[in-house]
Amino acid sequence: TCLVTNPTHIAVAIRYEPDQGDAAPIMLGSGVEEVALRMRAEARKKGIPIVENKPLARALRATGKPGRPIPVELYEIAAKVIAHVMGIRGGK
Repeated sequence: TCLVTNPTHIAVAIRYEPDQGDAAPIMLGSGVEEVALRMRAEARKKGIPIVENKPLARALRATGKPGRPIPVELYEIAAKVIAHVMGIRGGK
C-alpha cells in the first residue's frame, strides 16, 4: 500500500488490501539508513506512495514485526495514512 518514512533514515513498508483478505494493515518490512534509502528508491521506481510520518515510522520500526499485522495501538494513525494513500490512488 505504501512506504512510511522518517523522512530518510527509517522506511517501513505496509500493506492494507482488504479485497485480498487483509483484516488489518500488515508490516511487510523495514530498514534504516542505506536500506531505507534503497526502499525509497524501489518504491519510487514501482510507483508505491511514500508518506512521511515520523511518529508512525518510528513506532512501526520499534514494535512491528515483518509479515504480521501492525500493533493495534497504531491502527488509528495508520488508518489516517492509508486513507490518505487511498485518496491519492483513487480509492484503490
